[in-house]
Amino acid sequence: GHSRVLSVLHDLNADFEVQCPVYRYSALMLAAKSHNADCLRLLALWKCRLDATDSCRRNVVECACMCGSQGYNPGPGGGAVHWGGVEGAMESCLMTLKDAGCDMDRMNPRLGTTPLLQVAQLGHVGAFRCLLGLGCDIGVVSSSGDGVAHYAVGDDGDHCDRLALLRFLHERQIDMRRPGSGGKTPLHWAAGHDLEHCVRLILQECCCDPNAVDQQGQSPGWAAADLGNLCVLKALHENGATFAQRDHRWDWTVRDVATHGQSQCSECIAWLESINAPTAHLHDDQAATQANYTAHLHGIVEQAMNHAMSDSV
Repeated sequence: GHSRVLSVLHDLNADFEVQCPVYRYSALMLAAKSHNADCLRLLALWKCRLDATDSCRRNVVECACMCGSQGYNPGPGGGAVHWGGVEGAMESCLMTLKDAGCDMDRMNPRLGTTPLLQVAQLGHVGAFRCLLGLGCDIGVVSSSGDGVAHYAVGDDGDHCDRLALLRFLHERQIDMRRPGSGGKTPLHWAAGHDLEHCVRLILQECCCDPNAVDQQGQSPGWAAADLGNLCVLKALHENGATFAQRDHRWDWTVRDVATHGQSQCSECIAWLESINAPTAHLHDDQAATQANYTAHLHGIVEQAMNHAMSDSV
């Protein structure tokens, strides 16, 4: 009944352009966030501003692409049917906004992403296809140089079918080997988010190099070892990873990361030792220095989060 309430408010000359003073959401943005296509149509018909932005410089199209922790959440136990309903509502809202004349491919000046990249990060195949049908460019890259393949594995949420999205991108001949920001490939991103099945798909169907290194000399195994992702390490090893690369700053190998990184995962360490993964054989003082440096970085992030400094985080 929200659309009927809006109609009553409109008859009473309510101001729909007023924005929340904290997050700067307008009525149009909130309708998009909640995927209420009926309210969106009414507000667009009443000539509400389509170019207004919130505190993160997101416009109404980006609000319509939000879900999960950023918008509607089906809650614990919400399965494919629940998320399919969210995705269907999202598509309806996106088509409504396109008909209203919104720019569907706008680059957010603060986040450096477009709606297509944001939907790819959420892993919603239907909404991704919908945006392509509405004219969005599948070859778009973020302001940092990362493409749709990176964002497709840019989150560890299990509420979506990332494998289906990756296969769709592979069918559209998106290059899964293209490095993005910092020289990291989509394989680096997938390994860092513990997406074992995505790692296997990228390696086996897209013929990506398991030993590819970024600008710091770090391979995908680094990201897996730093977070203690044993299944990802095994997937990389089964597809040709050697774990012999050393980074340019600390001269660490993957085994050193598992030993001194943030995870300190005993299972990863034991398994890497069992396959004779190379190590740099660090001196105690060098290892302590690197461990203190890692702890210092984590202290900075924890302090920023404790003070709710989102920009610093």
